[in-house]
Amino acid sequence: MPTHHTEHNGHRVSRKSNDWQATAKQAADVLSRLDVPHVIRKNPYPALAVAAGAGLILGITVGSRLVRMLVGSVGMYAVGEVARKYARQAMENMDEGEEMDN
Repeated sequence: MPTHHTEHNGHRVSRKSNDWQATAKQAADVLSRLDVPHVIRKNPYPALAVAAGAGLILGITVGSRLVRMLVGSVGMYAVGEVARKYARQAMENMDEGEEMDN
């Protein structure tokens, strides 16, 4: 009797991969419909303010050791939490697979 393990030569396939693909396609569609030069020509001052704000934030982040350290620490913590979540999920899936085999 085929199971989810034998269908893909024993490799586990994420059941939510279609969700990520659909989200990626939606994001690509939205980004492809954005006409940035038109928006800048239509609203030059708000576009300039956004660009200046982004440049200021990026400049402060790159220029300040303290901010770089904080951003790096928060980023590493976030990566650790995401890795921990996926490790727990993988362990749960392994446990379920072992129960199915018994």
